[in-house]
Amino acid sequence: MTVAALAATVGTVASATLVAVPAAAAPAIRNYVALGDSYSSGEGLAPYERGTNTTSNSCHRSDQAYPDLVADRLGRGTTFVFRACSGGRIAALTTSFKTEPAQTTWLSGTTDLVTISIGGNDAEWADTIRACAQVHNGGVDKPTLWDGFADCDAKIAAGPALIENITNHLYASYKLIRSKAPTAKIRVMTYPPIFPDRADTTKACALARRAGLTIALSATRERQMMNLQKQLNSAIVLATNRMRTDFELGDVFPADPTEDWGGYRYGHTIDCGDSGRPKPWINALRTENWPKAPMGKDLRAWWTANAKEVFVQSPGSFHPTVAGQKAMAQTMYRTLSFTAPATPLRILTTRLPQATAGTFYTASLQAKGGTLPYRWSVSRGDLPAGLTLAADGSITGTPHSVDGPATSTVTVVVADGRNVVESRQLSLSVRPGANPVTGVLVKAAMDGQPVPEGGQFFEASFVAQYRSGTVRITGSADGTEQVTVDDVLSVTVNRPDGTTRDLTRDFSGGCGPLAGSTLDLTPLLLPGDNTLTIVLRDQCGSAVGNTDIYLNAENTTFRPGVPVATT
Repeated sequence: MTVAALAATVGTVASATLVAVPAAAAPAIRNYVALGDSYSSGEGLAPYERGTNTTSNSCHRSDQAYPDLVADRLGRGTTFVFRACSGGRIAALTTSFKTEPAQTTWLSGTTDLVTISIGGNDAEWADTIRACAQVHNGGVDKPTLWDGFADCDAKIAAGPALIENITNHLYASYKLIRSKAPTAKIRVMTYPPIFPDRADTTKACALARRAGLTIALSATRERQMMNLQKQLNSAIVLATNRMRTDFELGDVFPADPTEDWGGYRYGHTIDCGDSGRPKPWINALRTENWPKAPMGKDLRAWWTANAKEVFVQSPGSFHPTVAGQKAMAQTMYRTLSFTAPATPLRILTTRLPQATAGTFYTASLQAKGGTLPYRWSVSRGDLPAGLTLAADGSITGTPHSVDGPATSTVTVVVADGRNVVESRQLSLSVRPGANPVTGVLVKAAMDGQPVPEGGQFFEASFVAQYRSGTVRITGSADGTEQVTVDDVLSVTVNRPDGTTRDLTRDFSGGCGPLAGSTLDLTPLLLPGDNTLTIVLRDQCGSAVGNTDIYLNAENTTFRPGVPVATT
């Protein structure tokens, strides 16, 4: 299963629900071990624990980090072992890092609680920000001096696959923790919201200002970074849910600080330089240790020479403040009372009924267990065009036309009231409709409308987005009737490749008895947008016709167009 499309929820088959019980009912925590990376160590919140701020050991453990705050709240009866280390990757759990033993070395059969945040460095989060940063000579509305020293597009593109791979490594790490601490509560901190989901999707996100320079991410890059972070958090949740599946609802749960943080839209993210946002609980790019930029005209050369050093010498950048760590501690402490219910969350739906193109479709996904309410979403793949999945689990809409039977495979996710989730892969097939024809009215019936001989009754224009199938002019919306008028119909087609084609049909039958006919436009069209200019001219002195005139298509959509020159 992928985590790439998930925003806030993701899961595995047979994952469990979280249920809060009174704190007094939870067993006492006697031995607490805190593992993880810089978000657990307290990077940026000096002073640091003795021995963790040296040239050989920069683990930067702070007593203002959430593990220390949780330990304080647990009380004096709890033994606290703090081993999180700034810069730590998943490998630091099993191998020496910054002169320190593997973090899981400190676990034992007497460990009652393990907390951890890990995976951000494996996802190359900081490297991606660094690769995508822009430097403006002034505010974010000023020209850029410098656009990163690595391939930003490549970093962004590689992110989802990298995170997908991390999921398996996280799961293996949690299994290792469980093997070393068989009875411990395992709580995994996801990463708090860093970049905001801003209403203004055009303005660049300012990260820092110094010496007349502004370091920023473009609006597009900022949103991409926000989405990558959500995907990483989804990978963490996925791995914890898988643990509960494989270990019979083992006491392993994610601790998601997003709600305590206030969310992505209105929460305590970095402010991107925008006024009116809540005070950030996370640092943007810190500048206190930067080398000085010279004044004058050589800013571009200076930045090119010093860019990497500027980022390296910015400890604490994109890490929680004291207020942020307090919010994470609140999140973590609350999860200590979570336990698995007798009835875990399950998806009951195993197959979806077939849909018919052009016919309204409805189906309802079903689940049981967990805590209401449920929220449904699609985490991978796309439903057939024309269908949508609502949060309540209903799939509705009118499937678009298809040339033959077509099947879409999607992974659906249900999240319960505690944000614990389950997923399942389902297939939905669409068969062609009995008459999958769209009809667009060109001109209503014209009986008795006078016009000078040879004059023009009307001119109409449409843009036909042609894909396949036939496109005809007929006398009814469903294409079953013929055109019966005593005049001349001409069509000029301006095609996607710039060429023009014309087709004319005299429907008058020599101004004698009306004879019905249709006009096939298919040979004139190319895939893409074709502009059709349709003109009806008098042939017999007055308009005589007992049918309307329609454009009909099996696999083409129409919209109003601007007439092109006709002959």
